[in-house]
Amino acid sequence: MRVAILEDDKSQAGLLESIVKSIRHNFHTYGKVGTLQRALIYETFDLIIMDWMLPDGTGLDLARWLRQTRGGETPILFVTCRSDEHDVVAALNAGADDYVIKPIRVTEVTARISALLRRTSSRDIVGVMECGPYRLDPVARTMFAEGKPIELTLREFELALVFFKNLGRQLSRTYLLETAWKIKGQIDSRTLDTHVSRIRTKLRLRDISPFRLVALYSCGYRMERISDAMDADKNAADVRSLQHAGARVLPHH
Repeated sequence: MRVAILEDDKSQAGLLESIVKSIRHNFHTYGKVGTLQRALIYETFDLIIMDWMLPDGTGLDLARWLRQTRGGETPILFVTCRSDEHDVVAALNAGADDYVIKPIRVTEVTARISALLRRTSSRDIVGVMECGPYRLDPVARTMFAEGKPIELTLREFELALVFFKNLGRQLSRTYLLETAWKIKGQIDSRTLDTHVSRIRTKLRLRDISPFRLVALYSCGYRMERISDAMDADKNAADVRSLQHAGARVLPHH
């Protein structure tokens, strides 16, 4: 899985990096709130570990922004020296899922990171997956549509598996490369696009499928159920209609 670390102290960042690496996950480290905030517009992470005080702002403000823009999709773990009960409550109210007080105790933080990542373990299904007309076997690396085998290359299967494990979720290009193909770094973007195009064709997404694979400008892709996408599009259209009419749109509670 993919973890973002927001920590400006290099020694503390290094310790967190070693913990994440020890449990075999990828990490990307940021030293400023603004840098991570900009990355979050385009990037996808399975967990965000953040300090409270940063050179250009607070993790608390970033947590609030993340929950307002992305909801509860990505778990947040605060690792900070602020130990006052009021601070713990403020972080949890801002959307944090867990809170650890420094100094870092390696075994404890390792356990807490693992626990938070297990919350997304539904995306790490090891058994056979049934998705509409599709049947995916992660062990045998085979896929069927309406009972008929689909001939996929290993890379195409790995990519399709990540998409179906993350239905409705925005997945950045780097997330797909690291999660599906275990590639950390840049490759020709056309390589990924070509594989996605082949998946669309082989899975007959425009024919038998209740799903669609959507390209997200400057980001990556999202596999979504057509019914869910239609509901989202309708809701967005209704909001735009009300706004155009001058009505006040109230947030959902």
